[in-house]
Amino acid sequence: MRQRLPNDVETAEVSPAADDDDKYAKQRAMSGAVATMNANQKSTQAEFKSRSSVLVSLMIVQSVSGIILSRFDNLIKDHMIVTLFLTMLVGAGGNAGNQATVSIVQLLATQGGKITASDEVNIMSRELKLGFMLACLLGAVAGFRVLLTGGHYLEMTAISATAFFIVQISVVLGAGLPLTMARFGVDPAHAGPVIQVVMDIIGVTLTCLVCSAVLA
Repeated sequence: MRQRLPNDVETAEVSPAADDDDKYAKQRAMSGAVATMNANQKSTQAEFKSRSSVLVSLMIVQSVSGIILSRFDNLIKDHMIVTLFLTMLVGAGGNAGNQATVSIVQLLATQGGKITASDEVNIMSRELKLGFMLACLLGAVAGFRVLLTGGHYLEMTAISATAFFIVQISVVLGAGLPLTMARFGVDPAHAGPVIQVVMDIIGVTLTCLVCSAVLA
């Protein structure tokens, strides 16, 4: 009889049961991958439906800005300064409002969406103060820019006052909108694009009204 040498290698026999287990494991992995793909596809479709409905609605609403501008055609023709600074004023409102919205949405996320009425009062009180401070700052910057471009003091007053009102309102609305959405069970993440469109309309309206009153 041949003696076994140390370098001899034993070949392990693979049992049918082990082979079946391996086959079933592969089938389960494939089934899991297919289920994940289907879930991702459904998630993408649901997300597209949610986002598109909001964006299309906002695009339609945003056309109101054009209607408002058409009502103040004489103001725009007589005072070119309004046209030059309209984008800056509306943009300042959108940026300030979006800042406040993002801050509140992050707060809601960390709190699990559970904000008490007293918390809301404290939040809005803080945002009101912040809005006033930011409005004073940006109003001064806007007025200084008018002087740099050769505008006179009456135009500076009109643009500066407009910037003040726009920023103050945008910060308050930017903070209040996600809180209101969360209270009524609406995803506060939608507050971002909503505040941009809302402040676009309000910004155009305030620019036309304030400049008309000051420059008349």
